[in-house]
Amino acid sequence: MLGAMRPSPTICALHALLLAGALPPAALAEVRDSIDYSYYEVQVFDGPSLGTQVRAASPIREGGQVSFGNTRWNVRWDLRWNSEASGRCRLTSVIVTLRSRMLLPQLRGASARQTAAFERFMAALRLHENGHYAHGQRAAREIERNLLALPPAASCATLEAQANESGRRSIARHADLDIQYDRETSHGRTQGAYLP
Repeated sequence: MLGAMRPSPTICALHALLLAGALPPAALAEVRDSIDYSYYEVQVFDGPSLGTQVRAASPIREGGQVSFGNTRWNVRWDLRWNSEASGRCRLTSVIVTLRSRMLLPQLRGASARQTAAFERFMAALRLHENGHYAHGQRAAREIERNLLALPPAASCATLEAQANESGRRSIARHADLDIQYDRETSHGRTQGAYLP
């Protein structure tokens, strides 16, 4: 027969302090993540290569280069805090919102052969673009972790400034990772996201 486990005196004391409100509650946190997909149309004709036609239809032009796909992400955070009797300020709620948009090509009027080649290309392009999306997701989770780890500050204005600086650093770091990712993969070409 199993006996009932008795909580240790330390656990009982901690539980009593939490119930009495003597210990500050942990901040609540949430990451909201959404992605929108949009497409640019590629009307396919006989003659020029599929790559030439997709390249000509692409609206994605940066730094003198045409890209087949593009993923943009944006991270924002919403903070709630509580000013303690001591005057110190503590976070009570952190909501981090990631909004992403992926732009991809879509064929019209393609032959069966062109469609098959395009589908192989699109699998690789989606893989590449999902890598960019993952940077946004990692940035959002890192911001959430870093904000939750912020200790109470001397004032709410100080706490807000620290939180915003921490968030901006995370965004800048992951934006740099996006640039490095494109450089390492030749904008997805080494992953197969290329049409000759």
